[in-house]
Amino acid sequence: MIMYSEIKRTTNPYISIRYNEQKVSEQKASFLLAENFLKDAPELTIEDKLYRIRQRIMLNPAAKKPTIHLFLSMHNADQLSDDKMKAIANRYMHGIGFDEQPYLVYRHHDMPHPHIHIISTSIRQDRTIIKHKRCDMYWSQEVTRQLENEFALIPHHPATKEELHQYEVRHASQVKYGALPLKRAISDVLNTVINHYTYNSLDELNAIFRNYNVKVDRGGENSRLYKNRGLVYCALDNEGRQVSKGIWASLFSLKPTLSYLEKKFILNEALREKQRQRITTAIEWTFVVKPPDWAGFQQAMQREGISVVMLKDIKKRTTEIYYIDYQQKSVFSSKSLGAQYSLETIQERCAPERQLQETESQRYHLKIRL
Repeated sequence: MIMYSEIKRTTNPYISIRYNEQKVSEQKASFLLAENFLKDAPELTIEDKLYRIRQRIMLNPAAKKPTIHLFLSMHNADQLSDDKMKAIANRYMHGIGFDEQPYLVYRHHDMPHPHIHIISTSIRQDRTIIKHKRCDMYWSQEVTRQLENEFALIPHHPATKEELHQYEVRHASQVKYGALPLKRAISDVLNTVINHYTYNSLDELNAIFRNYNVKVDRGGENSRLYKNRGLVYCALDNEGRQVSKGIWASLFSLKPTLSYLEKKFILNEALREKQRQRITTAIEWTFVVKPPDWAGFQQAMQREGISVVMLKDIKKRTTEIYYIDYQQKSVFSSKSLGAQYSLETIQERCAPERQLQETESQRYHLKIRL
């Protein structure tokens, strides 16, 4: 993901405005722009912003999900002033046909790459609706490509269907101990994963292997295997318990030894910044409109092609969370992403079941008189 756009539709603009204003109050965002409002941006109160969007929505009360929450993300290397971000926002809204709609633009500073949130409505002044279809995201990405050229941004070239098909897992299946010759079954997994995914540790590699009932093991720190820098690969059952003896790495045709994997760690590091950005953006975007519960968070990430995997370390009595991106063929532990993406922190951000049943009109942290 380089320049990336996403569109969400919701019922109530209060939720989107509340989220962005909360970020501003925490000094994690700044309010950049208000277009087609009755006052200039610096003069607008939170009530003014909400009233203008709601006023337009009330022109067509029958409309479903008339609030539009847009997200634009650029590459870390793009040096963008606030004025340039405003220009990009205006050009984007013009490109998707929203330039005559009232809209608010916020620049967020909570991630390393430049990104903005835009809040608007699909209800026109004549009460008609700017309709959205399944092709919206393709259409939106076409606009971002134009902006990349116009503003000299680092370009985003999404994978074609042919490219995605090339990296589909076709050779390996989940290892079932006793069903097939063990070495052949594990070898298929190694050939599918080792050179087609990016990872930076044995733990991250094991997060991918867990889907195939395979584990790579160095042994305990005092073991002969560990001291001799050896690696073995073994089969697991569906509960993650080891059910076979380990097979030495050197016995596989790929020769996925510790020295081989350590070289992969170094090569993979150069690719990880772009991949990290897509995962962190997907996580943050999940919490934008309304915090999901834990199951909802996992489902939302799954829709983005990212699996949330938890692995227990019995010795350390800890549970680590891993994010496996099947689109980009990458895996990140929360340690690699940062403390804000740890299992404990993400679960704290998730809404408890009772919170999901609360109405959208709750004030939460912002004390707004509606």
